[in-house]
Amino acid sequence: MPALVVIRRSRWSRATHGAQSQTYRDAPSHGKPVRIRILRKRYRCQDCEQTAFDPIPDLDGKRRA
Repeated sequence: MPALVVIRRSRWSRATHGAQSQTYRDAPSHGKPVRIRILRKRYRCQDCEQTAFDPIPDLDGKRRA
């Protein structure tokens, strides 16, 4: 019989841990480069103390400028 494995979910704080402005590239418009600047909130995990940004599902992460 396999050992019981307990997977614990991380508990992300609802209070923000600051914010950071990040710039993304978009497709050129009329031959000029387009940059999108987004102020992203950071959250801290209450269990492991790591921080993470809120997700942006409509934005491709490969377009960081």
